Amino acid sequence: MVKRLWFLLLRAERLSRIHRWHFFFRYVPGAVIRRYVSQESLLTRFLAQRSITHLQAKLSLTSRPRAATNQDDLEFNQKYEAAERSNSFSEFARQNINTSRLSPRQLELLSHVYFSSGAFGAGTRVLEQARSVRLANQHSELSPRIALLGLHWTNALGHLLNIERFQQLCKAGELPYDRIVVLTQQFPIPNRTFLLRLGESTPNLEVVEVNAVTAVSRALEAFALHPSLVRDRCGNLLDAHALWDRAAWMTDESPETSTRLMTEEIKQRGDETLGKWGIGTQDEVVCLHVRSGSSGAGRGLANSDVMTYIPAIKKILAGGRQVIRMGDPSMPKLPAIDGLVDLAHSAEKSPWLDFYLWCRPRFAIGTCSGGSEAFPIFGIPTVYTNTTGVARYPFARRSFILPKLFRRPQSRLPMPLSEFVASPFGRSDALTHKSFGGVEIIDNTPDDILAAVNEMENLLISTDSIVPKTAAQMLLMEIRESLGRSERSVLSRSFIDAHPYLIA
Repeated sequence: MVKRLWFLLLRAERLSRIHRWHFFFRYVPGAVIRRYVSQESLLTRFLAQRSITHLQAKLSLTSRPRAATNQDDLEFNQKYEAAERSNSFSEFARQNINTSRLSPRQLELLSHVYFSSGAFGAGTRVLEQARSVRLANQHSELSPRIALLGLHWTNALGHLLNIERFQQLCKAGELPYDRIVVLTQQFPIPNRTFLLRLGESTPNLEVVEVNAVTAVSRALEAFALHPSLVRDRCGNLLDAHALWDRAAWMTDESPETSTRLMTEEIKQRGDETLGKWGIGTQDEVVCLHVRSGSSGAGRGLANSDVMTYIPAIKKILAGGRQVIRMGDPSMPKLPAIDGLVDLAHSAEKSPWLDFYLWCRPRFAIGTCSGGSEAFPIFGIPTVYTNTTGVARYPFARRSFILPKLFRRPQSRLPMPLSEFVASPFGRSDALTHKSFGGVEIIDNTPDDILAAVNEMENLLISTDSIVPKTAAQMLLMEIRESLGRSERSVLSRSFIDAHPYLIA
């Protein structure tokens, strides 16, 4: 009996030791990480203060900026998450929302809802409100000659590319800034090579990588320019689309490409990589980028089926040119075709190679995506297929667009240009909108895309006007003007010829 009792005591002691060690290894590291490594940890806050102190001196701020604290509205968060899951913000945008209860971060989310639904005026209004709330909590002042571009400029490729357009307008004297400071983080950056080359080749632009991104960005958001709140010297508002349009139109009158961004080293590496695929330095290349991802809530309308581009690919290959499909591994694979390189699923896929290819092709075929917007920066003519948001689509030199079409229920033909451009579909990438329920979305057909490729090849060897004064183009410009938009993208002639009812 005594022996049995002694055994049980030893066993209990052994188990308690095991439980103690189990507790130590399972729970103590988590507590240490939460206290010293997480976003709100002591270490993170220390690094944040170092970054803020460094930037305070760099930006000549009169005092140390601090992050604003605001009460979040739980009901708003729930509504936003539900709208994000449904891939459409249209219903949410129509609700009456008390913005006085929202934090600056939530106001920015609400602006995303409005912009995605085509309500640009409302989106701008709540962004201005978010900026005012943040500034009210600050006591520092930023020099009016310094433009601080925050994380909104580097979290998506389209915004990242707009930094180059922004500096072009500053250089031309259209924006009132002498110096540009770009805040960024280690990860994720859509194309680090582009951002680094931008900083290295632009004397008045500096790229600053910050630690403890959340804490630092919260403290500096009040001073940072949002891509949709840029004003020119006359006080006119230039959102991201107007910024692209204005810079492209300005360089069209005195053509300059951003060749300064390219280095001999990157060019040589790119030539060697293409050589592995049998593409020589004198061979002509056409690049293809077709959006098919799920990134960006409310942007489902911008996706397209890459398989509808196969006839155009074969036509280009038959003409002696090579085709390189760009993108990322999440995109559908293309069938194996001699002369076609599916870079999106290649081991050579890398940011520097994408950067090289943006200035390499004879022309490009793209859609509504950041990967397609890069080509005009380097002066590459681009066929923009399956275009959405036609009312606000910017000008690109030697380029033209083929819009998606929309057909109402029981209608024989799709909506004419005057109707769908002025509808929410003309300003939004969302799939559904109130009073447009059941509308059929019609992508460009393989024949449409093939005809556009022929049109581009003819344009490149002709002396025709780059901005044709067609009836369809004049109508599109009138509709944009009535909507308060100033973008100047050009409609495809072959597309209008194939769909004459668009201007009936």
